[in-house]
Amino acid sequence: MGRRIRVVVVFTDASPSIYVETLTSAATAAVAAALTLDVDGNDEVEALTDGLLMLRVLLRNFEPTQVSLTNALGTSASRTTATDIVDYVRTLSSESE
Repeated sequence: MGRRIRVVVVFTDASPSIYVETLTSAATAAVAAALTLDVDGNDEVEALTDGLLMLRVLLRNFEPTQVSLTNALGTSASRTTATDIVDYVRTLSSESE
């Protein structure tokens, strides 16, 4: 089995910081349980939905009124409003602190 790593991106007013660390198997399980990139909540992590939503939130500085959901929600998404999406991405960034 290959090495497991965690990449953490911390956004501040100045600039983003990126941290990469190697995880033990116990830490890998804990991170996987606590942190998921399924931004729209449809139980699938997909680049064209979750990745696009993540980028839109980050590029709009976590401002729900500025985040477009057009053509970005996966089928059966449980998070369907910009506020839901932004709040979820905020929890992802606070989990990594």
